[in-house]
Amino acid sequence: MNRVDIVLPPRIAFSIDFPLRVADLNYGGHLGNDRVLTLAQEVRVAWLATHGLGELDVGGVGLIMTDAAVHFGGEGRYGMVVRGELAVGEVRTRAFELVHRFTDVGSGLELARAVTRLCCFDYEARRLVSLPEPLRRALEAAAGAAP
Repeated sequence: MNRVDIVLPPRIAFSIDFPLRVADLNYGGHLGNDRVLTLAQEVRVAWLATHGLGELDVGGVGLIMTDAAVHFGGEGRYGMVVRGELAVGEVRTRAFELVHRFTDVGSGLELARAVTRLCCFDYEARRLVSLPEPLRRALEAAAGAAP
């Protein structure tokens, strides 16, 4: 099986630092694989909030995750301060990718990368919809394109 290769786009749009908690660790005492996607969600929610958006309202509709991949690079330990970064990958009519990097602030060691593919979803109509303008503007600004 080929190793997952997650390429980080050249522009980091957002970052936030946070300590790893006991709840973030697995029985081996390091960052659990299931927690990486939770941390990616924390970074995504914080980034959306800077644009006045939320996961259930990105301009009248919500988001739904359709794909995710994680690549591990090092062990995250309890109390370690981690920088969670977000970059925008591919953007399509109804979907977009966010690429995340998690790094130990103290040592610079990269702990993990994750890529998530999200679609805009009308939860009332139960169907995928096009990206609303407020979300499209946020993605363009994050990617460095003119809004």
